[in-house]
Amino acid sequence: MSMYSNIKGLKIISAAALFWVSACTTPPQDTIADTPRDIYAEKLTEVFNVGYARILSRYIDPVNARDLAVSGLNGLVAIDSSIAVNLSMPKKITISRRDAELASFDRPLDEDLAGWVSVTVDTVKELRKADSAFASASTEQVFQAAFDGAMSRLDTYSRYFGADDANRRRSERSGFGGIGIGFRSEGDVIKVLTVHPESPASKVGLQPGDSIIAVDGLPVAGWGQDRVIETVRGKIGTEIEMLVRNGYGIERVVSVRREKIVSPTVIYKRMDSVAYIQLTGFRVDTANRLEDAISSAKRDIGSGLRGIILDLRNNPGGFLDQSVRVSDLFLSHGRIVSAKGRHPSSLQSFEAHEGDLADGLPMVVIVDGRSASAAEIVASALQDAGRAVVIGATSYGKGTVQNVIDLPNEAEIALTWARFHAPSGYALQHLGVMPTVCTSAVDHDARQVLRDSNARRKEIARQMIDWRLIDVSDEAGRQGLRNLCPSRRLNRSFELDVAMSLLDDRVAYLRALDASVTAVAGY
Repeated sequence: MSMYSNIKGLKIISAAALFWVSACTTPPQDTIADTPRDIYAEKLTEVFNVGYARILSRYIDPVNARDLAVSGLNGLVAIDSSIAVNLSMPKKITISRRDAELASFDRPLDEDLAGWVSVTVDTVKELRKADSAFASASTEQVFQAAFDGAMSRLDTYSRYFGADDANRRRSERSGFGGIGIGFRSEGDVIKVLTVHPESPASKVGLQPGDSIIAVDGLPVAGWGQDRVIETVRGKIGTEIEMLVRNGYGIERVVSVRREKIVSPTVIYKRMDSVAYIQLTGFRVDTANRLEDAISSAKRDIGSGLRGIILDLRNNPGGFLDQSVRVSDLFLSHGRIVSAKGRHPSSLQSFEAHEGDLADGLPMVVIVDGRSASAAEIVASALQDAGRAVVIGATSYGKGTVQNVIDLPNEAEIALTWARFHAPSGYALQHLGVMPTVCTSAVDHDARQVLRDSNARRKEIARQMIDWRLIDVSDEAGRQGLRNLCPSRRLNRSFELDVAMSLLDDRVAYLRALDASVTAVAGY
């Protein structure tokens, strides 16, 4: 799951200017010559200054400029594996290739960011002169190698994304101009797998199973996924023409106008008198679509609606604000989540507002080992408030916030800068959410699972108190708690059976809810 806060970079230098500039005239003797501009070095300096400065000031744990820059220099081996960085001399840093020294620089102070950026830029310049691999490497390859190296010393969620990947991520976060299909390339055609409801593709009658033969007059034979995406996506309002063959072999040409596409994340299904709602992620409109789903359930089932199942299995997370809004739909008061980091701007707390869209109806939340980040925020908020019974297996334990930093080269950095804390105070990172009713050890007889859970409810309450008290630095203790309900699943449909059984048995539901509330009170 991610929290996004765009930080503007400096003015972008034109890609056409990434060449060496040299003076070709001799100034008059009585004037002072302007120093020739080194545009390539300026570009490197600008991007490294912005990127490294943001990492130093915002990363969740302290890191110094020396360690960051040296890791970045070591990352240059991705371009030439024979390159080595040596800090063995007290005041020098040397760059060698195959044990032959290429350059030597005075070592800056550990916290001298400008000094270490200068060493980085000078190193790259020297390597371009002496090494054919670097001479032919693009500027983006240099940035990718250096930032990959620099960020390798951070956590696994902190990453550098080049301009192409960054633009794709921006589109996925905020929506993009497209036609609303899921597809895969199959030999000479593009096979349509899914068609989003009310999308441009659905409006012209595209169906799952259709084959796209050509796009804008170009046969798609041999196209890879990336080329298909680049061609189908485009500016909102523009049109794309496709030759399509249906399952009966009938071909037709369709013209589709691109619209803003946001992948659907909410799936509603009526199950007798219960509203089953699956959330597959948290995108820009997830909370709104969930409101629509609840409204649909109320219309479909009416006054007979007796409960809601919120399925968060396999949900990798997404926008923080959407997880807060989703939680707030069902909570009338209290804390939803807090974020704590080293940078002052990372310290945030989110509270619920008056009003419960579900009018207090019983709720069951299902989680598994792939429920992460924003999904864990929702599960922990509803569990700690005593608003829902959480069942399933221990969730993933991804409880950190990534700040998105825009760089001057149109790339971006996703940087971990805070940890999520549940309303009762525990950190979700490397711990996750403990289900009140664990289903990971069995795959049959839902009623027996509820009977066993009821018999153990005092023990479960004590375990949940331990869960909330465990220190964030106690890795062994946190793993031991996770092992109480391992992140595995033997039968996917069984968890749904348990959820339905729980809503069928009011006494079992209230007892399971009581175990969660007792644990919070005990904390």
